Formats: sequence, C-alpha cells, structure tokens
Amino acid sequence: MRSFLTSVCGVRTAARIHRLLEQNEMAEMELLRLCSDADLAEIGIRKGPRIKILHALSVLKPEAAGLRPYAYARGCCGI
Repeated sequence: MRSFLTSVCGVRTAARIHRLLEQNEMAEMELLRLCSDADLAEIGIRKGPRIKILHALSVLKPEAAGLRPYAYARGCCGI
C-alpha cells in the first residue's frame, strides 16, 4: 500500500494519505480499489491525489497489487 501511494503521490503526500486511510480502517489495497472519488474526498484526501490514485488503480492489474483477480468477480471477501 505505502509503495503504491509513494509511487503515485510522492513520499510526503503518501504518508499523509496512508494515515487518513488507517484512521478510517481503509489501509488495504483491496479496499482502496473499491473506493470512489467521493469516498476518498470524505476522508480528507485532496482532489489532485484522488485523481492520481483513482487513475493508477484503474490501470493497475489486480495481480500487480498482490490481489487475487477472482476476488472481484465473486464479490467482497469471497462472498
């Protein structure tokens, strides 16, 4: 998660965003992939980083993020 945020937003911004995600129990790649722009705005992430994060997530393959590709077809948490 931290390396993804750092590569997208830079070290300082990534640290701030990671703190916000942790405070809201969202510091997992699987959860971040499910977030909308409104979700990220609600927890205090500024517009510029939100755009960068959402774009990077849209082109990131699940395998590259260490996620199981079939988890999304089956729904959250394998349900």
